[in-house]
Amino acid sequence: MKITLKTSVLRAALICSAKKDIRYYLQGVCISINNPEVAMVYGTDGHILFVGQCPIVVHEAPTE
Repeated sequence: MKITLKTSVLRAALICSAKKDIRYYLQGVCISINNPEVAMVYGTDGHILFVGQCPIVVHEAPTE
C-alpha cells in the first residue's frame, strides 16, 4: 500500500521545524494518521507550532 500526501502541507510543517538545533527531537515532522481519510501533520521548533490536516490518497498495490 502506498500513501500520498500533499507536499504543501509537509513543506509548511518543515518551515516550522527546528534546523541544526541541539534538541534533536524537534528536528523533523510528525505525521499522525488516526482517520483513514485525513492525516495530521505537525512541526515545531520549540517556539512556534504548525498543525495541519492533509487528505490521504491510498494507492493499492496490484495483486499478482
